[in-house]
Amino acid sequence: MKRILALLLAIAPALGLAEATAWNLDPAHAHTSFAIRHLVISTVRGDFAKLSGAAQFDDKDVTKSSVETTIDVAS
Repeated sequence: MKRILALLLAIAPALGLAEATAWNLDPAHAHTSFAIRHLVISTVRGDFAKLSGAAQFDDKDVTKSSVETTIDVAS
């Protein structure tokens, strides 16, 4: 019985039974930075300390997938 259940769980994505997968951004392991060219002479670089976000991936219809990110520009 356990083998049948394991087999069904393994092939469920192939049968279209998979649901959307969601991920949250881990701020401790994420980094947001930028670089801006100034008069083609120098590059100004900076980074933001506070950010959050989430992503959702839909296996059935990729057009229903989404990414949302919020960056505190004052950080």
